[in-house]
Amino acid sequence: MRDINEGYKQIPSILMLGQPGTGKTTALMQFPNIGVIDLDLNLSGPLRWLKENNKNPSVYYDSPVVDEFDNKVPREDQFRKFAQIANDFIADDKIKVIGVDSLTTLVDVVCVEILRAQKKHIGNFDFKTVTSKSFDAAFEWSEWGAFFNIMKQMLFNLKASGKPIVFTGHLRAKEASLDKVMQNFIAVPGQTAEIIAGLFSEVWLFDNELSGFGANAKETRVVSTFPTSAANKTLGLKSSVGGKKTQDAMELVNLVMQEA
Repeated sequence: MRDINEGYKQIPSILMLGQPGTGKTTALMQFPNIGVIDLDLNLSGPLRWLKENNKNPSVYYDSPVVDEFDNKVPREDQFRKFAQIANDFIADDKIKVIGVDSLTTLVDVVCVEILRAQKKHIGNFDFKTVTSKSFDAAFEWSEWGAFFNIMKQMLFNLKASGKPIVFTGHLRAKEASLDKVMQNFIAVPGQTAEIIAGLFSEVWLFDNELSGFGANAKETRVVSTFPTSAANKTLGLKSSVGGKKTQDAMELVNLVMQEA
């Protein structure tokens, strides 16, 4: 037993949310000595921007969806490869932060693993011949409980590594049943979307804000740790450094990492 008054160290666990093109992956790649588990295969654009702006990222990466020769890994093997990469990153001393790009694609990998364990059909989509076998078997109600438990245990195992973890995640819009207002939710299935933010110590929203009109219109990337509109109240935004809105994601990164 430990006395909390003698000090409590919070290892950051960060969920960076936003639509595509809002700078989530670019921010992810600026964490020092980060190992990125690349599920989206989308690092080239952010890497090009970072190099063009004289920011040389210290990033290590591996992917569970393609092998070292860039061949597709069978879907039924991707979860086990994800676990192997995560364990390798945890054990590697040169990797100080573990990143996952993205939570949204990880959802599909976990769903396929549940189908594999239940010996259910796993689709093999091919543009040349689309048939009923191209699609996965439907999930049953009980399997969504298994889905949430796997997601939770993966997060807890990564957090127990003692290394900061950073996930990117996408959003989906849905009309609220009572007031008919469109609200944003984390793009994971079912009730998990309403719970998963609580498993992270930091939840940030990346967005592009428009100002001006016509030829003077300007788009600015911003990061918020609190809901700036009613549409985002469902996301569970929060931060140990309080409610902030900034155009510099690295300002938040540096503040949070200083506390680690």
